[in-house]
Amino acid sequence: MTSIKPQQITFIVLGVENFDHTEILDFVQRAQSNLDLTLLEFVWIELLEKNKSVRVEELAKVDELLRRKHAKEAVENKLKEFVKLLKSARKMPSHSKPAKSL
Repeated sequence: MTSIKPQQITFIVLGVENFDHTEILDFVQRAQSNLDLTLLEFVWIELLEKNKSVRVEELAKVDELLRRKHAKEAVENKLKEFVKLLKSARKMPSHSKPAKSL
């Protein structure tokens, strides 16, 4: 952990001119709404393949996000299977109806 004393900090980003600092909050909100865990997984794999050093806490966070993602996908798949089963059951003829005589 580090802290910075209150002071003015200037960031220079190549290719960005006339940046309005009041847009930062909007940018962060848009970035969070567009967060895709699949992309996070790809980045994580890329980091591991290139043997980049990653702190243990970050590793734990990514592993937890991946675990949640896979658990959510498993639940969604089971729900889809259940709904499919219900729909197919509704289409089946009822056996409680008396048979028609010929």
